[in-house]
Parts: sequence; C-alpha cells; structure tokens
Amino acid sequence: MAPRTIAAALTPFTNGPAALDEAAFEPYLAYLQAGGVDGVLALGTTGEGILLSLAERKAAITRFADGPIAVLAPSAPVRTRCTAAPAPSASPAIPQIR
Repeated sequence: MAPRTIAAALTPFTNGPAALDEAAFEPYLAYLQAGGVDGVLALGTTGEGILLSLAERKAAITRFADGPIAVLAPSAPVRTRCTAAPAPSASPAIPQIR
C-alpha cells in the first residue's frame, strides 16, 4: 500500500468565526488534493468541533464529505447522543441513534 497523506484541516469560517464559510470548502479541498493530500482530519485541529452546534458540525462534515478526498471526522461532544448524530451526514450507511 502506498503511503497516504492526511492533513489536519482547518474549518473555513466567514464573518470572523461567526459562521461556516460553506463556499470555501470545495476550493480548499481541491487545493489540498492538488498538493498531494489524500484525506483530511475534519473538525479536530483547533477545537472547533466541540464548539460548533450540532447543525454546524453536520454542515461542516457534509461539506468535507462532498469534497474530492477522504475524510476522518472525529466526534468530540461530551454526550453520546450528540457524538453519534453527525455520523449519517458523512455516511448514510451508518444508523442514526435516536
């Protein structure tokens, strides 16, 4: 197996850190891919994963997953129900905990 490069990705924000910059995900991921990156670690590099709301985490994971490279999306909330909830955004095959 060839070595793989996984980047600790930043999460694009706009308006300061007030909102996800959803338009920035696609060009950012394409840039990483062009640089030889095979995948990204999303929502885990600067603590933003635990600071975002559930809706924001789902939106960010979806945007990362829509990109051209593999995604590792750790779940960091302190409650199990909140941790498992974003998973279906990245893979519809994962059952959602209710």
